[in-house]
Amino acid sequence: MPMRFKTSCQDGYLTVYLSLIFGVILSLLLALVEGAAISAARLQSELVADIGLDSVFAEYHRELWEQYELFFIDESYGTSRGSLDKVQAHLENYISYNTQPQTGQTFFYHHNFLELKSEYLEIGAVSFATDGQGEVLKSQAIDCMKDRYGVNYLAEIKNQLQQVTASSLTTLDVEQVIQDKRKQFEESLEQTQQEEASEENYGYEGGGFSYQDILDCIDVMKGKGILNMTIREPQELSAVVIEKADYVSERMSEGNVNQGCGLPSDIDSPNGVDDEILFGEYLLSKCGSYTEPKEESLLAYQLEYILCGRSSDVANLRATAERLVGIRSAANYIYLVTDQSKKLEAEVIATVICLLLRVDAIEPLTYILLALWAYVEGIADVRALFAGEGVPLFKSEDSWRCDLSGILEGVFTDGEVEESDGLVYEDYLRLLLLLANKENKVARAMDIMEMDIRQTTGNEAFRMDRCIDYMKVTFGFAGSRGEQFVFSRSMRYE
Repeated sequence: MPMRFKTSCQDGYLTVYLSLIFGVILSLLLALVEGAAISAARLQSELVADIGLDSVFAEYHRELWEQYELFFIDESYGTSRGSLDKVQAHLENYISYNTQPQTGQTFFYHHNFLELKSEYLEIGAVSFATDGQGEVLKSQAIDCMKDRYGVNYLAEIKNQLQQVTASSLTTLDVEQVIQDKRKQFEESLEQTQQEEASEENYGYEGGGFSYQDILDCIDVMKGKGILNMTIREPQELSAVVIEKADYVSERMSEGNVNQGCGLPSDIDSPNGVDDEILFGEYLLSKCGSYTEPKEESLLAYQLEYILCGRSSDVANLRATAERLVGIRSAANYIYLVTDQSKKLEAEVIATVICLLLRVDAIEPLTYILLALWAYVEGIADVRALFAGEGVPLFKSEDSWRCDLSGILEGVFTDGEVEESDGLVYEDYLRLLLLLANKENKVARAMDIMEMDIRQTTGNEAFRMDRCIDYMKVTFGFAGSRGEQFVFSRSMRYE
């Protein structure tokens, strides 16, 4: 009987299952590895772009920072010519260094697995300091000052400004008051003389004062000149004269400056009252003036130049003195017409003169005397400011330096005052800066910066319209597998 063998078959479903699962897992793993490689390349491209921008922005102009605490890239890099191509070349160099750090170096067993390459780079938008009539520079200067002054300080300055504007100190022209009242008085005097068929006579016999004394005072003030009356040592004034065409304000007026994109859209234009106060504080802290000149500067009276924009120190100081005399005269005149005792003093003298001249014009002559008194007192006030003394915005009885009788006798010397406190020269400059034209103020401030920076070695051709505050750059990178990474980055000094 033949033997029969029984065969045993093992099921192979587990092997097949594992084979299928392994294939899926391997595919997933390879996909993850590929995705990780692409993500790593993308991350590296973004990091390289950020590092490149950081490196370019780290090349800020050192002298501009040291003197004015401003961060700007000088696109000329200390040369006589500037262009964005130079900035782009610097950026490309930093990009190349970070994508291929082995260039020019010997590394054993080195391999760059990502093999990232920079294939495209373009600077699409920039902000120059001069954009928006200088609001780019102004914005950065204001940011520099925001942490230094509190709300109470700003409120105090606003209050002073409100007092000046509300009292019409900048619009009340005391010299014009003298001219108008003089015309009115002399018309009445001429009519009286015609009626009496008498010879012209502005004086009279005997003691006291005459109308001719008043006219002599007016002529003396016109003849001496404002600086001779307000500066105690005019022979020591700075004789510096500049050529305004060499500086940025003239180039801006002619449209001969680099044009950028201005402030980024998320930055507010710096034109509010608080902004103007902070910018004024910035200028006061960085620029020199007659009482506190800045060392190693071209113009000695820098703040006066920012206010007046003349071509010489003397002309700027004279124009500033005229503005200060105008404000002080207006404040003094407002006080005199409301102070009964001082007004009565002027009325008594006017009455005596009118009686002797037989003219019915006491009122206009009284106001001529008050305006003349206010103007001479204003000159004495500015003389005190230039000497470093304080003068209150609105005076009290004890803070007057001149008396009417002394003025009519031709005595213009400074009198002593009991009150020594008050606003000093810098405080009045602060108010004048707040009242100044905003665009002129920024443009002339940039003139001063150009003047000072050009005084330093290697910066003889420095220009503010070559200074960059913001850049937007488009980058294009390629990975080792042909992946393309295109994106934009923007950066601004903050």
